[in-house]
Amino acid sequence: MDTANEPEQFPFNPPTQLTRREFLVMLAGAVSLAALPLSACKGSNGETNLPLGSPTVSPPAIISSGVLRVGVATDNIPFAGKAENEEGKSVIIGLDVDIAAALADQLGLRLNLVDTLGRDITSMFVNSEIDLFFGYQQEDQSHSPYVLIGPYLNDGPAIFTMGLSLPQNGFNLDSLNGQMIAVRAGSLSAHVLETRYGSDSIVAFPTLAEAFDAVESGLISYVASDAVVGAYQSRKYRDFICLGFLEEQPQSVFLCVKPGNQEMTEASNQALREIRNNGTLKVIVNKWLGPSTANLVLGAAGSNSAGQNPGDFGEDIPDPSNSDSLVE
Repeated sequence: MDTANEPEQFPFNPPTQLTRREFLVMLAGAVSLAALPLSACKGSNGETNLPLGSPTVSPPAIISSGVLRVGVATDNIPFAGKAENEEGKSVIIGLDVDIAAALADQLGLRLNLVDTLGRDITSMFVNSEIDLFFGYQQEDQSHSPYVLIGPYLNDGPAIFTMGLSLPQNGFNLDSLNGQMIAVRAGSLSAHVLETRYGSDSIVAFPTLAEAFDAVESGLISYVASDAVVGAYQSRKYRDFICLGFLEEQPQSVFLCVKPGNQEMTEASNQALREIRNNGTLKVIVNKWLGPSTANLVLGAAGSNSAGQNPGDFGEDIPDPSNSDSLVE
C-alpha cells in the first residue's frame, strides 16, 4: 500500500471525530436515526462515555459487558493514527475509528480502542484483548485466519486530478496513454502504472505530498495513489477529484471477528449492514475522503468504461466467507 514511510502522526489537521449529535445534523431528513443517541464524548483511549441503548451482544460474545474492544493499527493513516487533542494528549483517530464508533453505537456498546501496531492480531484474539479488528486487507481472502465481515470499503491504486466534477461520459483508463503521472517512488501505484503504461509515464517523487504539489502547480495533470490515502492527502488542496481505480479489481477492506464466535459474527454483520443502509457509513467516508472518492470506495460509482467494478454493495453485505476457519 501507499502508506509506507508515511509519518506516524497525521501530517496535517485531520477531521475531528464525529459526535452523535453531528451524525444527527448531517443525516437529518435523509435517514432514520432512531439508533443514534444525541451526545458523545471520547476519552484518550478512544472510549465513548455515553448513555447506552440496549446492548445486542454480551459476554462471552464480547470480552467485557457493555464495551466493544476494537483493534486498529496506528501506522495506517488515515484509517487510524495518532493526533493530539485540545488538552495535548495523544489520541487515536481516523476513518476506521469513526466507523468503529458508529458500529459500537449500533450494537449498544461503548467503544474502547486498542492499538495493534507491532502486535500479532491472532494472538490478540486468542488472549481476549480485542473483539474486532478493523482494516484487514488481503488478496487471498480464503486463507484469512479470521472471519471477515464486509467489505466495508474498497481501496487500491487510483487516479486523481484537479477539477470540480467527474467527466460527463465517465473516466476511461485509456485516456491516460501518453500522459505523465506523478507518484510516490516505490509505491504500489508506481508499479501498477509502470505495468500498464510503461516507465516513461511515471514521474516519481520522494513523498506523496510532493506528487500532489506537482499537479497543483500545473506541471503534471495526474497523480496516482491508493484511493483512501490519496483522498486524505488531497484535503490539503482545493478542487482535487478521484477519477477511478487503476485496476479492475480493487482490494477489499474488512473487519475481522475471531473464528467460532458466531454471535459476534452475526451481530457485526447486521450492524455494518445497518450503518450502511441508514447513511452513517457514507457520512463518515465523505468526511474523511470527500464525495468523489467516497462514491468510488463504497461502490456507488458502479462500473466505468474500463470495466472496473468497485465491489458488491447491494442490499445485503456478503456473509463472512470463512466462518468455519479456526485459529491455531
